[in-house]
Amino acid sequence: MKNSNTSICSSKPVTNTALSSIPSMAAPNESSSSYTAVSGGLLLPVRPVRSRRRRTHMRDVNESMEKDEFEKRILALKKIVPGGETLEVENLFEETADYILALQYRVEALRFLVAFVESSENKRRKLGG
Repeated sequence: MKNSNTSICSSKPVTNTALSSIPSMAAPNESSSSYTAVSGGLLLPVRPVRSRRRRTHMRDVNESMEKDEFEKRILALKKIVPGGETLEVENLFEETADYILALQYRVEALRFLVAFVESSENKRRKLGG
């Protein structure tokens, strides 16, 4: 059985000094079992199973946080849209789109009224009234 610090291509041991020139290859100590030899005599770090579990856990936590954030936004939208509290999510989005259009039409109508009132006041001032 070969030493894990021995190159596959030669019988020369691979030293930390040789690996330290490559940042990702520098082994913490020569007796470390967290490095494995691959073709070309390079030692690569072995990922522990624990880190995969940690990544999976973090992904689950992130998904849970995203789901919570989504639910908060849905609740806020249900409060904003008239009648939204009784709607399912699919119908809520349709109703939200309709509500946005209705608000845009109201803004347009109010702008028209403001322009009309301002123009009639300007005419009155010109006439001296």
